[in-house]
Amino acid sequence: MSELPFRVLLTSSACDDILAIVRFIGLTDQKGAKRWYELARQRLGTLKTLPQRRVSIPESTDLGVEYQEARFPLTRVLYRMDEDLVYVVRVVYEPWL
Repeated sequence: MSELPFRVLLTSSACDDILAIVRFIGLTDQKGAKRWYELARQRLGTLKTLPQRRVSIPESTDLGVEYQEARFPLTRVLYRMDEDLVYVVRVVYEPWL
């Protein structure tokens, strides 16, 4: 693995998830939606350095592919690593589960 920062790429599903979460929170709390979005950006940015320090998700065993997660309040960010790339595949808003 490279010593340079990892490149973080969001799938279209992850982008759709983020947009849906912001819209949902914004229905009742515009400022809360903005705070959540800024926190999401900040936490996604941390994946540029040491994304491998996160935990593997239990679902990895069933999927046969190693996925990891980063968490922040009420949110799971699911991603996989490939060389110096981090692919964010989903952003899960836990109140919807």
